[in-house]
Amino acid sequence: MVNNYIKQLKRDNLITIDGETNRTLSYHLTSAGQNKLNEYLLSFTIETMQLYSFVKQEIAQILHSFFEEGIRTIVLFGVAETAEVVYAAIKLDFLIKIVTRSVRVKVTKASVHRASAKVSGRGL
Repeated sequence: MVNNYIKQLKRDNLITIDGETNRTLSYHLTSAGQNKLNEYLLSFTIETMQLYSFVKQEIAQILHSFFEEGIRTIVLFGVAETAEVVYAAIKLDFLIKIVTRSVRVKVTKASVHRASAKVSGRGL
């Protein structure tokens, strides 16, 4: 499978191959290959940022519905990516308390209003 990719990259003039044996082979990007790599990196970065923004909006809507239902405290188990996205969605107007591998978030009306304003596009 990898050999097929290498052959295709060489056919497309994206890489050059130097060396005679498996031990001495080296692969080098051509300028066209570098341009294609930059294009892919830019595309990946843009897509990742759009996904992150979408997830923040979704979380803000969920938090808003929790507030409307009367829920004022939520607990997130794990303080990794999920907690970071929730934290970004509510912009630190909450009381955040780290409790052994979980984040406790105090939901206030002002912070939910700010989060829902961002979701609806009104800004802050």
